[in-house]
Amino acid sequence: MIKNKKFLNIDEFYKAAIDCAMDVDPRGRKIVEKELKDIKKDYDSITDKKKKKLTDMEKLQYENMKLRIENERLKKGYLVKGDGSVVVFKK
Repeated sequence: MIKNKKFLNIDEFYKAAIDCAMDVDPRGRKIVEKELKDIKKDYDSITDKKKKKLTDMEKLQYENMKLRIENERLKKGYLVKGDGSVVVFKK
């Protein structure tokens, strides 16, 4: 777990959140890690033909959703740079 660090990039924050969630899960860390490994194995076994191909409309909706999320972040006073680091600013 990351301790005594003032700023985290998105990847570090995500890993820390997953780590904390595993620590408090009533099933225990070993069982959770095994279940996640099994899920990843199942997902990786799916062929590309079975994975859904997005239509142009779905791609547009996805991009629109990302813009809305970014807009909400800006309203709250922070943004995420391309390298995953978070910039907090005062209004």
